Amino acid sequence: MNSFELREFCKQETRRYMDMSNSKLGLNLPYPKVEFGIKNKRVKGLAFLGKNLIKYSDDLVRFTKEVVSNTCAHEVAHLVCYAKHGNNVKHHGEEWSSCLWTLGHKADKYFRGNPAPPTIVRTALGKVTIMPGVRTIEFD
Repeated sequence: MNSFELREFCKQETRRYMDMSNSKLGLNLPYPKVEFGIKNKRVKGLAFLGKNLIKYSDDLVRFTKEVVSNTCAHEVAHLVCYAKHGNNVKHHGEEWSSCLWTLGHKADKYFRGNPAPPTIVRTALGKVTIMPGVRTIEFD
């Protein structure tokens, strides 16, 4: 997936998850504005609750469509949770988990858009971190 395809896919998945939330929860939330450009490689997406904005990392281009889709669901769940419950809930608490579950995803302690925790492998070249769904690996 190139950068243009990534951006289009993120926008489509964000709209799809918003439609799903509105339909399943009887809401009428508008589509959020979608932007790109997060520089921190450890952060795949951010939801700006009061602004109805989701910002994604351009680094998502390294990941599979499944991981990108999971990231979109994760961020949409934050916006939906904020719309339903306000600001008085935990960031990844029960209310957010319930919103994510409505979108067909399970929140567990490793959920950050990945289906499983990273695996760290030590090699003669150094430490390699392998994230599920990542097509490339980097050496430290």
